[in-house]
Amino acid sequence: MNFHVRLTELIKTNDEEQTEICQKLNIPIQQIELWKTGYSEPSLQHLKLLANYFNVSVDYLTGNSKIKDCSDKIKNQLRNIILN
Repeated sequence: MNFHVRLTELIKTNDEEQTEICQKLNIPIQQIELWKTGYSEPSLQHLKLLANYFNVSVDYLTGNSKIKDCSDKIKNQLRNIILN
Protein backbone atom coordinates (compact mmCIF):
# COMPACT_ATOMS: atom_id res chain seq x y z
CA MET A 1 0.00 0.00 0.00
CA ASN A 2 1.32 3.45 -0.89
CA PHE A 3 1.74 6.45 1.36
CA HIS A 4 -1.08 8.43 -0.26
CA VAL A 5 -3.52 5.55 0.26
CA ARG A 6 -2.53 5.15 3.93
CA LEU A 7 -2.76 8.87 4.58
CA THR A 8 -6.22 9.05 3.02
CA GLU A 9 -7.32 6.05 5.08
CA LEU A 10 -6.00 7.52 8.33
CA ILE A 11 -7.66 10.88 7.69
CA LYS A 12 -11.00 9.20 6.92
CA THR A 13 -10.92 7.08 10.08
CA ASN A 14 -9.90 10.00 12.29
CA ASP A 15 -12.56 11.73 14.35
CA GLU A 16 -11.38 15.16 13.22
CA GLU A 17 -11.89 16.96 9.94
CA GLN A 18 -8.94 17.30 7.59
CA THR A 19 -8.88 21.07 8.11
CA GLU A 20 -8.53 20.56 11.88
CA ILE A 21 -5.67 18.12 11.37
CA CYS A 22 -3.91 20.61 9.09
CA GLN A 23 -4.31 23.39 11.64
CA LYS A 24 -2.99 21.25 14.50
CA LEU A 25 0.03 20.12 12.48
CA ASN A 26 0.59 23.50 10.85
CA ILE A 27 0.49 21.95 7.38
CA PRO A 28 -1.32 23.75 4.55
CA ILE A 29 -4.40 21.86 3.35
CA GLN A 30 -3.10 22.13 -0.21
CA GLN A 31 -0.01 20.18 0.83
CA ILE A 32 -2.10 17.39 2.36
CA GLU A 33 -4.15 17.25 -0.85
CA LEU A 34 -0.97 16.86 -2.93
CA TRP A 35 0.15 14.01 -0.66
CA LYS A 36 -3.28 12.32 -0.76
CA THR A 37 -3.33 12.37 -4.57
CA GLY A 38 0.24 11.11 -4.84
CA TYR A 39 1.52 14.21 -6.66
CA SER A 40 3.96 14.96 -3.87
CA GLU A 41 5.76 13.11 -1.08
CA PRO A 42 6.28 14.51 2.42
CA SER A 43 9.67 15.22 3.93
CA LEU A 44 10.99 12.96 6.69
CA GLN A 45 10.06 15.68 9.19
CA HIS A 46 6.47 15.66 7.96
CA LEU A 47 6.35 11.85 7.94
CA LYS A 48 7.39 11.79 11.60
CA LEU A 49 4.86 14.50 12.43
CA LEU A 50 2.03 12.62 10.70
CA ALA A 51 3.04 9.28 12.22
CA ASN A 52 3.06 10.77 15.71
CA TYR A 53 -0.28 12.47 15.16
CA PHE A 54 -2.01 9.31 13.92
CA ASN A 55 -0.14 7.13 16.44
CA VAL A 56 1.34 4.85 13.79
CA SER A 57 4.88 4.00 12.74
CA VAL A 58 6.54 5.75 9.81
CA ASP A 59 6.89 2.30 8.22
CA TYR A 60 3.14 1.79 8.44
CA LEU A 61 2.44 5.27 7.07
CA THR A 62 4.73 4.74 4.08
CA GLY A 63 3.31 1.30 3.33
CA ASN A 64 6.42 -0.63 4.35
CA SER A 65 4.64 -2.44 7.18
CA LYS A 66 1.17 -3.70 7.98
CA ILE A 67 1.83 -3.14 11.69
CA LYS A 68 0.44 0.21 12.81
CA ASP A 69 2.59 0.80 15.87
CA CYS A 70 5.45 -0.64 17.87
CA SER A 71 3.18 -2.21 20.46
CA ASP A 72 1.63 -4.41 17.74
CA LYS A 73 5.11 -5.38 16.55
CA ILE A 74 6.18 -6.32 20.08
CA LYS A 75 3.01 -8.35 20.60
CA ASN A 76 3.66 -10.27 17.38
CA GLN A 77 7.28 -10.93 18.34
CA LEU A 78 6.26 -12.19 21.77
CA ARG A 79 3.59 -14.39 20.24
CA ASN A 80 6.19 -15.90 17.90
CA ILE A 81 8.60 -16.53 20.79
CA ILE A 82 5.92 -18.19 22.89
CA LEU A 83 4.63 -20.36 20.05
CA ASN A 84 8.11 -21.47 18.92
